[in-house]
Amino acid sequence: MSTLLLVEDEAIIALGEKRILERNGFEVRTVHSGEKAISAVAENPDIDLILMDIDLGEGIDGPEAAQRILASHDIPIVFLTSHTEPEYVDRVKEITGYGYVVKDSGEFVLVESIEMALKLCEAHRRTTDEKERYRSIIENTNDALFVHDFDGIITDVNGRAARLFGYSERELIGMSLERLHNPAATEQLRSLLAQGHSQDRFVIEQEMVTRDGQRIPVEVSAVISSRDGNGEVQAFVRDMRLRKDAESAFNAVYDQTEEAIAMWDRDYRVVHINGAAARGLGSEPSRLRGLSLYDIHPKESADQAAAGMRTVFETARSRTAEWHSRLHGEDRWYYVHSEPTIDESGQVSHVTTFSHDITAFKHAQENYRLIAEHAHDVVAVFDGSFTPIYLSPSTERLFGYSLDDVSERGLFSLIHEDDVDELREFIFESHARMETSGSYQVRIVDKRGATKWVAVSATRLFGDDGRVQRVVLTAHDITAQKQMELALRRANARLEATLDALPDLFFELDGELRFRTFYAPNHDELYVPPREFVGKTVHEVLPPEVARKLEEAVDLATADRSPHAFDYSLPDEERDRFFRASITARGDQGETIAVVIVHEVTDLVDAQRRLQSALARNGRMLREMHHRVKNNLSLVSSLISLKDDAVSEVDLSDLHSQVEAVRFVHEQLQSVEDNDRIDFRAYVHDLLSQLLTSSPYGPVDLDIGQVEPTHIESKIAVPLGLILNEIAANAVKHAFNGADVRRFAVRFS
Repeated sequence: MSTLLLVEDEAIIALGEKRILERNGFEVRTVHSGEKAISAVAENPDIDLILMDIDLGEGIDGPEAAQRILASHDIPIVFLTSHTEPEYVDRVKEITGYGYVVKDSGEFVLVESIEMALKLCEAHRRTTDEKERYRSIIENTNDALFVHDFDGIITDVNGRAARLFGYSERELIGMSLERLHNPAATEQLRSLLAQGHSQDRFVIEQEMVTRDGQRIPVEVSAVISSRDGNGEVQAFVRDMRLRKDAESAFNAVYDQTEEAIAMWDRDYRVVHINGAAARGLGSEPSRLRGLSLYDIHPKESADQAAAGMRTVFETARSRTAEWHSRLHGEDRWYYVHSEPTIDESGQVSHVTTFSHDITAFKHAQENYRLIAEHAHDVVAVFDGSFTPIYLSPSTERLFGYSLDDVSERGLFSLIHEDDVDELREFIFESHARMETSGSYQVRIVDKRGATKWVAVSATRLFGDDGRVQRVVLTAHDITAQKQMELALRRANARLEATLDALPDLFFELDGELRFRTFYAPNHDELYVPPREFVGKTVHEVLPPEVARKLEEAVDLATADRSPHAFDYSLPDEERDRFFRASITARGDQGETIAVVIVHEVTDLVDAQRRLQSALARNGRMLREMHHRVKNNLSLVSSLISLKDDAVSEVDLSDLHSQVEAVRFVHEQLQSVEDNDRIDFRAYVHDLLSQLLTSSPYGPVDLDIGQVEPTHIESKIAVPLGLILNEIAANAVKHAFNGADVRRFAVRFS
């Protein structure tokens, strides 16, 4: 349902128009002046359309109100008026393009005009949004945009184009592209544009010239919108300097790195090879390109390498393996990582190998074996099925098992029954992910039946087929560490249970008032996250006043070794929070430690505030009640006066004055803080002043000098007022006939 604002100074006309519009499904709000129309639009952003009368009486007229509204709001305005003079029509056309409806044109014309205006507005907004979105994309792209005709005259650019070439956008528009191209690039562009319908999109690399004469390499991606006389070219120009620099840097790194890198095709021939790889083969890159594996390595080694590459070509997955070859009469070992290159069809077109010479490492393995023989930790080597190949002597010293024992019983029979399944899962998942290393903690049952904890580290060596060929394990006895961890967990569990029963925050402060530890049932209750206060002093974390109070309480607790407490508040995102802190001090290995327990009392403070607020609200409500009773009595008094004027045979003046007596009581009660007691002297004055001026014999002087200032309850004031009103009314009617001095005196004590 659309919401309309009807601006019409004639209330009856507005009522009729509103009913017509509501009958046609619109929600209508009505105002009667241009000023109120401006305020209504500012206060109600949900208004979809304004029906504006031209002549709005006093104040600004409809066209001026419309101009002020449109200055800050995008909203359709349809003028609804009885004026058809050309000067009115011309003036309206300059303001809005959403329509001009003559009054009494009929319901159909009015509704259709509104519907059309709403549709026009929606279409305009969609068009504007699309233009803004397009311009935003163009202005935020990293490429320079040039729009030009077939003569090379620039018709539009984005900000990136101006920044890239050193001109302003205004300078570029109307400029010929020849000023930005070198002659060769200009000729190339003309040739592409002259190809007719054979090419409507092209990408070329060129050199272009900046304002200061600098030549920069660019990639131009151009689209030809049409080839008629009004055709244009949209060209996105990308600065290629960074890419060119990166290519140069890559080539430099590729050629100068000490890592051997080579790219191979599906026939296992060299496509690219860097200097390090060529030097390792005793040759130069130019001599090796085009050669196959079998031209470079012995057949057995080439077969092994080809099998590994074949796996990468077939699976499109990277692969790492050890590889051996004999070059120039010397055995060499390599650690080779192979990476596939995927082409546009999704197939592997090339494989790139990164080789590390590990010959020295292989020679070091023998030395390592000697070290393992004398190591305290267990060193074991297994094949892919976990059949033991080697066990260091420390295995028998620690667990009592020899190589024959493990071969006969199997590795998993030595593991504690509760750990077997988890260990198997860990091993096989690691194999599936082809992880080369990993660590795990497990229990082993030694030959005497005792259970020992060990920390196991595993290194896996994969073959060309992707399967594990060797697993090297090292095991360190951590039984004593586990026993200490168990004792610590039990102690921590007891402490956690104690702290869980404590609903409050718990802190420890050292002698420098630094936060050492904390416990909080809910971290949301902390003033700042734990990472921002642990290790810092209270003065670095808490507001100055709270930090000062806490320091004073810690000093007192340290001095007399007795608990101390104080209250404080902290700001939160939505409200202040209130706390009570209790502090005790104790010694910890010669250092003073303060223990702080914080209990939040925000709910208690809020309850007290709500109670005070409720009391104040009740007082306001009571005063409001007196105000309403006073107003109702005024209404009754006015009705009695009207009836008294209309019915001459009945005198209602007494009833009128009696109602006024009650009203004055509530008027007094409304203006005082004590809602049940009134100033009786002021009440007498207000009650009698008006009554005594209505004497048929002339005004009567009121003397209340002997009314003592005092406050009395309203339940007493009302009957006293009625009595006093009755006496004064009789005096006004009967006491002053022919009297020269007319005075009415009241004494009250």
